Amino acid sequence: EPDSETINSGTTYKVTCNAGFVISDSGISTVTCTNGGLSTVPTCQPAPCNKPDINDGKVEPDLETINSGTGFVISDSGISTITCTNGVLSTVPTCQPAPCNKPDINDYLRGYL
Repeated sequence: EPDSETINSGTTYKVTCNAGFVISDSGISTVTCTNGGLSTVPTCQPAPCNKPDINDGKVEPDLETINSGTGFVISDSGISTITCTNGVLSTVPTCQPAPCNKPDINDYLRGYL
């Protein structure tokens, strides 16, 4: 990091991003001063998140929505979406086995009479 507001001609500095940010897709990570003009200045963008693994479910990519597999439901939290903020995922919901409705025993007895 330069000690002043200016950098000398012919000097190149490496640009690093703050935590949770990465160098933009351009891949340029340095800035150089040449005869009073700066090279293209790199930009930082929010870091992406890795797609989480959901046991007995999946993440729908376009909506960031959790869909539980057949026979499973979203956990008691009721949260079915996730967000990525500066490389950090929000709380990832879980899928749990779906409960069964209690059978009416009279329906079963009728079948055997």
